[in-house]
Amino acid sequence: LTAHHIHGLASVSHLCEEEDVKEVHPCVGALTRQVTRAAEELCSHLPQHKVDYVFGAVATAAAKYTMWALQDIDEINTLGVERIICSLAAMQGPLSSLGAASGTAGMAAAAAIRGPDAVAAQATPAGGSSGVGRAYDRAKSYFTLVGLPADEVIRLAADKPGRFSLAEWEALLQVQVPGRPTHERHMAALHRALDKYYHISAGQKMADFFEDVGAHVREPILTLTDNVSAGFKGGLIQAKALLNKAAEAVTEAAAATASTVERATAAAAAKTKAAANK
Repeated sequence: LTAHHIHGLASVSHLCEEEDVKEVHPCVGALTRQVTRAAEELCSHLPQHKVDYVFGAVATAAAKYTMWALQDIDEINTLGVERIICSLAAMQGPLSSLGAASGTAGMAAAAAIRGPDAVAAQATPAGGSSGVGRAYDRAKSYFTLVGLPADEVIRLAADKPGRFSLAEWEALLQVQVPGRPTHERHMAALHRALDKYYHISAGQKMADFFEDVGAHVREPILTLTDNVSAGFKGGLIQAKALLNKAAEAVTEAAAATASTVERATAAAAAKTKAAANK
């Protein structure tokens, strides 16, 4: 459910105007409302530890999925980045409060609908708040890098490569930001900066190795196939030649037989005529 709603970020425009910044993305509001409503309905029927088990990871997952959504966003401006950060703030309070009493969850949902300023005023329960807080701080700091120049992103990646995953670093340069030019050399420089940490070259070497192995395996198979095909082809040609020779031999034998019969008939006719004359 969380992934389904957050994936909606990839299908909307992120070239925002000033008046759009404080407006929470519809998919974020829908996620918050649905999950909170489900928690409200289950809280009165399940023990607290089971509610925590069902809904405890939703808040952290939503933050991670929002980061991953950047990989599917084609273009975004600085106001679009601000809007996503505001949407993260709108999710954090109510989704962190899942597993609390239904009344608290309901207030959190209402705060999310009103906007990030109301969410900031919404108290977050102490249980698990530190881990959730770190997840949202990480997501917010990630999106602040989107508008940075490509060279600055590469420098940060070289300084702290493990701060984000390889795909997350790549997405920062792949997304188009108005006024920020990026080229293939920037992506190549990013890979060089991350090579030692993520072993990109080693992975590429392994890929090349297996490709070479595949080529060496394919080559004898193709050769064998060609030889078998040539053998069949040669066998057919040879069989055709033998059949032609047999046909020629039959024709010659038939002609010889006809000639012999003709000569014998002529000789018999001559003998009969000679006898008649006597």
